[in-house]
Amino acid sequence: MASNIVPGNIDGTYPKAGQDNSSQGFRDNFSEIKTNFTTTATEITDLQTNKASLNASSDFSNNEVTRAKFKNNSETIRTRISLWWICYTQPRKWSLPNIDHHSGHHFHIH
Repeated sequence: MASNIVPGNIDGTYPKAGQDNSSQGFRDNFSEIKTNFTTTATEITDLQTNKASLNASSDFSNNEVTRAKFKNNSETIRTRISLWWICYTQPRKWSLPNIDHHSGHHFHIH
């Protein structure tokens, strides 16, 4: 993400020492400083809202994560209904249960 902060719009040499300086120059500089602070606050809020968190769940909204190296991570395992029970209670009518891959990485079907 490129920043929209434009520090070049602030005249760092203003006011000029030893001369009469227009008040418009002060107003222009203060206006640019205020605009940059407002832009900075918006960008910081966006970063805080959309960051990957170290101490909470992060939702990547189905965005692809590439070239990642994971170490010492864990995965979620969900236990599903027993196939034996399905076969026993509904012979010749059974099918595999629906598996929601959003709820875990591995499923134990027994």
